[in-house]
Amino acid sequence: MATTEMKDALKRAKNKNKYARIAAVNMVLNKNVSVDTVADGFCVSRGTVYAWLAAYNRNGLDGLADDARPGRPPPSCRAPSWRR
Repeated sequence: MATTEMKDALKRAKNKNKYARIAAVNMVLNKNVSVDTVADGFCVSRGTVYAWLAAYNRNGLDGLADDARPGRPPPSCRAPSWRR
């Protein structure tokens, strides 16, 4: 997808989770940022970033929609213990 289309999608993102998924995919595909760097920056695993990329490749921006997930939310991202 062209960078301008991705930017438009970022402007229309209705919540921070969808914004993060779109931004991460944009960084990997259009800005040539490594998956490791994106995963660290968004406090997710590399597998999560690869899942977002696969969802985008299958269904475009619709694949990055936020699905309802029951249960307790995950703990917030914190700096590694050695940085505190």
